[in-house]
Amino acid sequence: MPKADQKTVSQVFSDAKLQVPLYQRSYAWEPQQVEDLLNDIDYVYRRRYGSPNARSVTTALSDADSNDTNGNSDVYHYFGTLVLNARGKQDMMGSEWTVYDIIDGQQRLTTTNVFIACIVEELEAIADAFDAAGLGKEDLPEGVVRPPGYLATNYTENYLKLGDRKEGRHLEPGELTEAAYAELIIDQGDPQTILDDDERLVPEKKLARAKEIIQKWIREKRELFLGDEDLRQATEADLLEYYTAIKRYTGVLTSQFKLTSQEVESTDEAGRLFEAVNDRGRDITLADKVKSYLIYVSGEFDTLDSEAVARRFNDAVETVAQYATDDDDIDQLVQFHWELFTGEYKKVRKNRSGPTPIHRRIKESPRHIPLERDPEEVATWVNNYVDTLSSVSKSYVQANYLDVFNRQTDVSPQVQARVKSLHNINFSNIAPLIIAAIERYDADSPEFARIATLCEVYSFRVYQVAKRSQRTARREFKEAAHRLYASEFEDGFVEDLFGEAVVDPPYENPAVAVDEVTAYLDNYIGRHCPDNDFVEYLTRSDIIQGSDTRGWPGFCNKGAIRFLLFEYEKHLRQEKNTDTSLKMLPSVMDLDEFTIEHIAPRTPETSAAELENHEENVNRLGNLALLGPKDNPSASNDDYATKYEEIYQDAQMEILGDDLPAPAAGWDVDALDARARDIVAFALDHWSGESAAVVTMAQGSSDAAEEAATDPRTGIAFTIRDDAQRAYAEGVDVDPSRVKLVRQGDADMPSSGADGVTELPQCSCGALYTRISDGEDDTEMYECVCGSSLEAPNLAGITRSILAD
Repeated sequence: MPKADQKTVSQVFSDAKLQVPLYQRSYAWEPQQVEDLLNDIDYVYRRRYGSPNARSVTTALSDADSNDTNGNSDVYHYFGTLVLNARGKQDMMGSEWTVYDIIDGQQRLTTTNVFIACIVEELEAIADAFDAAGLGKEDLPEGVVRPPGYLATNYTENYLKLGDRKEGRHLEPGELTEAAYAELIIDQGDPQTILDDDERLVPEKKLARAKEIIQKWIREKRELFLGDEDLRQATEADLLEYYTAIKRYTGVLTSQFKLTSQEVESTDEAGRLFEAVNDRGRDITLADKVKSYLIYVSGEFDTLDSEAVARRFNDAVETVAQYATDDDDIDQLVQFHWELFTGEYKKVRKNRSGPTPIHRRIKESPRHIPLERDPEEVATWVNNYVDTLSSVSKSYVQANYLDVFNRQTDVSPQVQARVKSLHNINFSNIAPLIIAAIERYDADSPEFARIATLCEVYSFRVYQVAKRSQRTARREFKEAAHRLYASEFEDGFVEDLFGEAVVDPPYENPAVAVDEVTAYLDNYIGRHCPDNDFVEYLTRSDIIQGSDTRGWPGFCNKGAIRFLLFEYEKHLRQEKNTDTSLKMLPSVMDLDEFTIEHIAPRTPETSAAELENHEENVNRLGNLALLGPKDNPSASNDDYATKYEEIYQDAQMEILGDDLPAPAAGWDVDALDARARDIVAFALDHWSGESAAVVTMAQGSSDAAEEAATDPRTGIAFTIRDDAQRAYAEGVDVDPSRVKLVRQGDADMPSSGADGVTELPQCSCGALYTRISDGEDDTEMYECVCGSSLEAPNLAGITRSILAD
């Protein structure tokens, strides 16, 4: 192990150039970590100098803690471990600096520099106030020998920069924060400029947030010592006291904060050091644990370059760090990639020997890279791991950050809307499959559009409408994701890499995998939220809160209802074939600004505004509409004719006026029923899979059966779908994602023998048509066209190409 020395912050920066190497991540401290540092400075200050001011309630100490107000130099604070790798010497204006790579500790040192930069700005302001008050060196209190201007220059040269050249900077940050560091620290820029700029990267904003927090802390010190924040209005005595305090606060950090500094000779040695630290239980992220072992194992084999491995690993981390709000996103990348790369997700790992945490499996499982494995095999494994991690990181960013997806892809508005919907509903379950689809096909491809659409159909039906557990199909999505991702691997690659086959074998190749994945999704759509369940929930009397149904809480999320109504609005405009109308439709990204309107008001002001059985009907789907942010809902509790004239006919949702009855016709339960029927029929078509079980109703069927072909909510429609679902599943061993009832002679009637049609007759004669009665007697409900009675209707399984037509 390298020798460890105790150093103060000032000793670390003395004649040193500290640089963050390419394989380290960018600035990542959250506001709480910055505030913790400031609290530690406050604590040490109070222990050394006592309470800074009696007016400060938050920093006051008990009498016992504040006896030594002249300075207790024995008070220190442990600032953690610092690991440096000396890279050589550099001449700097007559001084010889040692150049170090910061292996560990860059977050603390960067924040230290932010603090010093803020102090320098404050000292310069104090110096101006000194000049305005005519204060000079002779006025300084006992023990303070340098004026604020001198101290500002001293701190700048010792911690920030010597001269104006870039080479004279004491700290070189990571690549993603280099520009922000120059603006905020070197050029003393306003952090709000970066915080208000939507184009700036997340690490840049974190650096700006750190400066903003420290500046606020300094303003609080001003107020504590001066009574307000105006330096020029302060008395000379208060100004001198404040300057002394600022000098002492800075001295606390630079002289009383100590680090355990360790120097290593190479990246390999750093890897070995981290492994020892990790084994002692150091609380670091999963990504850090995996990277440290990869560096460590690379240093043990001549076939690998540990610095190159670290750099490639960090490239993946930095790809996500540009947009990540915290370390959880980085760890999620490592987790998702592991499941795609190895096929080892939670339930699979439980069935294997050895540990389950990823970083421990990597170094202990014989499938991966324990030290005793063949060096060439280790090199192959490591190179494949970091290369695929780098590639997956780009797909992860597109999949997980909607603004990046919209900016980097050129998908259709329909696919964009599907992806937006996915992000609103249990996205973590589906994300691995979306990532795999981007990896194998590209987000702009028709294959991605198919997979993303079916994922959204499943998500909306199962999680949003049926309210199934968030754990539902989690394992199934991971399985499909791995099999799709690994479909591009060459034959034998998995066995050679891991020493054995994976539990879920890859699809044959990406070209055939898309049909396998969509069929897989179709099956689970039909299994976890069949049409009957979907229709039943959409026709509840209270779809918002589910107050009429035990065990079903309603949509709960009004955003999902807004989305459903928005998609219905698009459908109606598309039916008009009006390009201008579609172009004028507000973006799906702006739906939070829309409101759900009850056509018959929830709290009517007059009896004319009430529905029959008002409480049972007012929260039904057919009574809900979507109003845009520019619409005026001031008449929302009035009768229908008033609302139509004042709101609907000129609403931003222009089609709303066309979809509703004229004012003279009024709004009643019959009108509500008709609108509910149309919305439910649209929802069945829009949120359906790529294949369907089609029941063709023969001539001579009952009026009730005829009605079921146009109204999916009737009792006979439920019975037909239920029987067809069962017969289809028995015939092809999967559940259909959709059951369609069509009339003989309709344009979408399946043709016998056509491509994409799987014939599933329930009668020995082989016919595909069925006469359907009103269903009063189940044993006589279905009759084949040959005259035989059936327990289920004759069926045709329809493929994607025909259903899409």
